[in-house]
Amino acid sequence: MTDREKLSAAEIERICLYALRASPGLADIEEVRVGPLSDSSGFTWKLISITPVPEPIAYDNALHAIRPIQGAYDLLGQEP
Repeated sequence: MTDREKLSAAEIERICLYALRASPGLADIEEVRVGPLSDSSGFTWKLISITPVPEPIAYDNALHAIRPIQGAYDLLGQEP
């Protein structure tokens, strides 16, 4: 298993916000919230909310944009 850089929730949220705003249909995103995840996926955080809530197709784009970020960073204080 590769060690991922550990960041605070605020740092991950900022990175996610920039990535989402660059994705189709998500330029107007104002806020992203992440929280701890403890399951067998190997990730330490999950997307909690996006404000404003995007249309379903844009939400799928959001999940696609977030996945590489989940693989790159761990939530500080959480273990995979």
